[in-house]
Amino acid sequence: MNKRFLLLGLLLAFFTACDDDSTTAHSEVTQEETQTNTDEDGRAEDESAAEGDSEQAETPRANPTETPDDDVLGQLSEGVGIPAGEPAPDVAATDSDGNEVSLLELIEDEAILLFFYRGGWCPFCNFQIRQMTERADDFADRGVLPVAISVDKPDKAAQTDAAYEIPFPVLSDSDLEVHRAFSVVYEADDEEVERLAEMGMNLGEASGRNHNSYAIPGVFIIDSENTLRWAHANLDYSQRPSPDQLLAVIDEIFE
Repeated sequence: MNKRFLLLGLLLAFFTACDDDSTTAHSEVTQEETQTNTDEDGRAEDESAAEGDSEQAETPRANPTETPDDDVLGQLSEGVGIPAGEPAPDVAATDSDGNEVSLLELIEDEAILLFFYRGGWCPFCNFQIRQMTERADDFADRGVLPVAISVDKPDKAAQTDAAYEIPFPVLSDSDLEVHRAFSVVYEADDEEVERLAEMGMNLGEASGRNHNSYAIPGVFIIDSENTLRWAHANLDYSQRPSPDQLLAVIDEIFE
């Protein structure tokens, strides 16, 4: 009898131990699978975040420019630009189709807002152009035609035009005739040219000329009588008057 109970006790202990080992092993496997799934989910989330960042970078949402304070709005940096009250220069540029466009012809029927931008390679300029494009109807309602101009050669200007479906003229002034007339020429030194080249921005290729010059960002409002009514230009290229500021200026000038 005692031997029988002893045998049953040994068998019971054996099966209990096997069951405990099986439970422990299952628990370890489950933990490993959970950890693996967590790692995979984590990688997926990282990849998704990276894709999101890439998409956001391709479509800028934040304004990289700085809006000038009202107390400096309508001012010119020293030695830059033509002051208000002066007649507009009789100069010409080239449109994105390669046709010559006279500045005086543009202002025969309506006032123009001539804004100089550095080039299609400049993210500050691209954002400014997009803003002006989005508010083009507001300028048209006031009888003012925005006109964008840079040293970019016509095909580069055409690329900018096509990228934003711009409803106003985009002019090319590769030879700097208009830029010099409005005194908004910036000459990049060798160090800046090299730095821009390292970032994939070739100034000579953009303009199609041997110079390394581009515009000091500036805005000039010219009425139909060929008179400069308002001027703003700043050596700090991050400073750009906003469309709202420009529309408020137009309302004040032509009230």
